[in-house]
Amino acid sequence: MRRKFEPDVLNQVYYFLKERMIYDKPSPHLCVIDFFSELHLGTKEQFQYSSPSKIHGNFGEIKIINLINVPDYSNQEQFVAWAHKILN
Repeated sequence: MRRKFEPDVLNQVYYFLKERMIYDKPSPHLCVIDFFSELHLGTKEQFQYSSPSKIHGNFGEIKIINLINVPDYSNQEQFVAWAHKILN
């Protein structure tokens, strides 16, 4: 069964992380990794950041996310649209 990640869900995760990051202020790259770790459907041990451009995890039918063309995380509309496209 294919798991869909709808834009409303992706925006909710984005807002959740934005609130949490008010205190941490990590780099945009770490924000992207946190975003996908929240969407990961498995255990923490199954989520792996294997290189600066690849994330391995369980995102329904998607198992590897390539971050080479990731847009700027601070541009929510563009980032969420990109995430929606690669996850569905």
